[in-house]
Amino acid sequence: MQQYQFPQGFLWGAAASGPQTEGVTNKRHRSIWDSWFAEQPERFYQQVGPQTVCDTYHQYPQDVALMKQTGFNSFRTSIQWSRTDR
Repeated sequence: MQQYQFPQGFLWGAAASGPQTEGVTNKRHRSIWDSWFAEQPERFYQQVGPQTVCDTYHQYPQDVALMKQTGFNSFRTSIQWSRTDR
């Protein structure tokens, strides 16, 4: 098996999107995903929609602790555009 050497300072981590981490918590506006799930929840696997996500919005202290425990030194996330609309 070939072994790889990563350069000093290489960033090990994870990434998540706004819809994965925020769900529908405290949103003034619906995203396309929010609307689609509200209209057709049966089209989603086990009817898991934006109200049932990994909930980083509330669980971030535990999530950060798990990332540290895993040895991550970076994390990239985003904010849903539906949060930025007026």
